[in-house]
Amino acid sequence: MAWATGGTRHSESGKVTVGKLRVPVHILMLLPAASLLLVPLLTWWGLGALKARAEALHQTHLYAVARSLAIIIEESPLLIEQLAFTSSGLPEKDLAVARQTREVMLDGSGDEWTIPKMTLDASDLLEANEPYRPESFSVSIRASADHDYLYLLYEIIDDVVVYRRPGEPSVHRNDHIRLALLTPEGVFSRYTIANLQPGQISAHMIAAAGMSLRPAPEIKGKWLATPRGYQVELALPRTLIGRHFSTSVADVDAEDRRQIAYVMGRNPTERENELGRIVFPSDSIADLIATLPFSAVTVSDGFGRILAHSAREPTQAAGDWFDPVTVSANVTVAYHGRPVGFILIDDQTTDIAGVARETMQSLVVPGAGLIALVLSLSALAYLILIRRFDSMRQRLGSGREPPAYWPRDRLDQLEQQYHDALGRIRQYNDYLEAMASRLSHELRTPVSVVRSSLENLRNEAPTDSQGIYIDRAQDGLQRLSSILNKMSEARRIEESLDEDEVTTFNLEQVVSGCVEGYKAAYPGHHFDSAIDASNVTITGIPDLVAQLLDKVIDNAVAFDDGRRPIAVRLSKAANEAILQVSNSGPCLPAHMQERLMDSMVSIRPNHGQDHHLGLGLYIARVIVQFHGGTITLQNTDAGDGVITEVRVPLLRITAKLR
Repeated sequence: MAWATGGTRHSESGKVTVGKLRVPVHILMLLPAASLLLVPLLTWWGLGALKARAEALHQTHLYAVARSLAIIIEESPLLIEQLAFTSSGLPEKDLAVARQTREVMLDGSGDEWTIPKMTLDASDLLEANEPYRPESFSVSIRASADHDYLYLLYEIIDDVVVYRRPGEPSVHRNDHIRLALLTPEGVFSRYTIANLQPGQISAHMIAAAGMSLRPAPEIKGKWLATPRGYQVELALPRTLIGRHFSTSVADVDAEDRRQIAYVMGRNPTERENELGRIVFPSDSIADLIATLPFSAVTVSDGFGRILAHSAREPTQAAGDWFDPVTVSANVTVAYHGRPVGFILIDDQTTDIAGVARETMQSLVVPGAGLIALVLSLSALAYLILIRRFDSMRQRLGSGREPPAYWPRDRLDQLEQQYHDALGRIRQYNDYLEAMASRLSHELRTPVSVVRSSLENLRNEAPTDSQGIYIDRAQDGLQRLSSILNKMSEARRIEESLDEDEVTTFNLEQVVSGCVEGYKAAYPGHHFDSAIDASNVTITGIPDLVAQLLDKVIDNAVAFDDGRRPIAVRLSKAANEAILQVSNSGPCLPAHMQERLMDSMVSIRPNHGQDHHLGLGLYIARVIVQFHGGTITLQNTDAGDGVITEVRVPLLRITAKLR
């Protein structure tokens, strides 16, 4: 095919090329406005940094308070003594007493106990007369205290519970609990809890020989039977207890023999020098820290046992970024250079989080308003600029003169430059389109003069050599006349479009008749016609449609390589008649596809006497446009040929085509 090319395709993608990156204009325009979205992020980040800095300063304040408390304790003999002399040197043997936050009911159930229990194991067996079986006997002890009493809760697993027999003088030939202590005055005292049955405990003071001296009603409590053994909950007046205290549990399994199988405890209870240390919570230190305005203050000895603890109700979290966090400060209390305790202060940054939340809330409304205002102005500016682009495109497409604004901005200057350039291009294009007609008109007279002169020379009986030259001149003149006829053909068609009568006709008949004629006119090529629709009635001029098909077939024949027949197909779709002509052969050049229908452009090689001026598809385009249709050319999907597609409207109400 001879592909006519020419013209320029103006891109309407609205993109700006930055290097190799093509950025859409609307995105480029909205970038400055979109950068405002960084303002909330920067505000959030700034408040976060200030909040973190305030939390660090608050932690420094907690450390200073904890250091001050440590100095107060170190310089007070009464307070430092409660830290420095709490252990016998074997903290695992000491009894650490916690402060119970709920009132102890002494009902044996232990439901109100919140402190962890101390579980004894085989290493705590003080006496074992049988092989030890944990499932047969085990002991857990909880210890707490208030200002008046030491509370003990024994949870004992015992597969066989043996109670004291009525009238039995000994209190040790049955399951029992042993207590031994030094009073604040240094008096060594021993007690045994031995019950006849579950219920209120029966406490006895024990003599040095192990016999019961007297009942001990000052020790109160309850013995409660359980499915796995029994529980004992008791209270000892703190006036009885000094710094040394031991307790153990004895198990008797044989009802008849009543011999002790096991005795389990941290320290023996028989001798004064074997007693363990008891570590009570410090009331004086608790009073010292009770007034501190922090979430929690804990004072512990060198072994981590809590001597005083003060806590406030935690703040309910709001569930957002401004929730308070807990900051801590931990310092060491020393006695003669030796660490004997620790002070830990925990506090929630409730005030800091509240200030940060209030600050953010105070910035939300004005910040959102400012962002909305700027985004609205940016959108308005975008719409105005896009409207200017649309107006400029419409004016450039119609050739109208741009309005005379003053002062002119760069967009107006660009429009003026494009308008001037398009004007020059239109003038040049008009000149090219008229050049063929002008050349044809201007050259016909000289050609006629030359033709008449050659005829006169031939009539004068020229010699043989002169006849050769005359023949050559006549051949050249014939070729020149052929060129002039082709140059004037397009102009004649344009001038005769409105002169011929417009009718309605069946396109199927025109195509079928033309294809039969092509088979005779091009015997060296094969044709294949496919009429997929019948009664394809259109409005137009049948002779011009036939001439249109002649031009398309002429190009198809010129590039056909004969690998398959030239296919002509007629169909209907969406109120349009579709005529397709395809041939096998070379594909369209990629750089020429946008200029295939313009005048005086051809890539078909000229051979012999036949000259091609690139007017064939230009004439076809003129005829198609006259009939209100379109003509396109594209490569086949397989890349082995070209398809020419003509679309024209079906029968219209008016006969006027343009």
